[in-house]
Amino acid sequence: MNQNDNLSLSRQVETLSAYIQNISSNDVSTLQRQSKAKIDREIEQGYDQIQQIEKKILDVMKNKADQAMIEAKANFLYKHKIEWLNKRDELLNQVFQLVDHKFQDFILTEEYADGLLKLIAEAIEKIQSDQIELRFDEYSDRLINDEQLIEIAKQTGRDLRRGDTFANNYGVIAASIDGRLSYDNTLEARLERKKPELRVLASQSLFEVNHG
Repeated sequence: MNQNDNLSLSRQVETLSAYIQNISSNDVSTLQRQSKAKIDREIEQGYDQIQQIEKKILDVMKNKADQAMIEAKANFLYKHKIEWLNKRDELLNQVFQLVDHKFQDFILTEEYADGLLKLIAEAIEKIQSDQIELRFDEYSDRLINDEQLIEIAKQTGRDLRRGDTFANNYGVIAASIDGRLSYDNTLEARLERKKPELRVLASQSLFEVNHG
């Protein structure tokens, strides 16, 4: 091989080397661009995920805050309502106690004397028995004489007997002779039976306008 041939071969080697370096450089540059693009996409996706996580956290915190506010308001209203109901019951109980104390004066009126006969008739009707014992407080016992009892017995078709008097309450208590049936028709017992209805009426008149 002469010198010219050696020179030509050397140039070919240099050309091939340069070509290979060029290709390698391009490949590296391409890989770098691809890697950067991939990294950028992953960073962007990661940022989106972070934003979504932040939004979820904020939503959860807001929901919890809203729920806490609702519960706090409900608890406050419930406590306020309970306090108001207790105060209302306290006032109504004072009214009932006042009415109860007024019975002592009421039994001295003609209205009570006339109404006592109705109390007796109502008590007798509640007892499903032919023989009935009637008991009165001491004052009411004096208002009803034996002749009146006989007349009531004729009107009702019952065998009526006068029992022992009782204290503290005013009115009449009817009971079957065998003691199995009894009906308390004293003023105090009537008030007690009427309390639920009276509470509703009193509440509507005195309180419900303001509290719904």
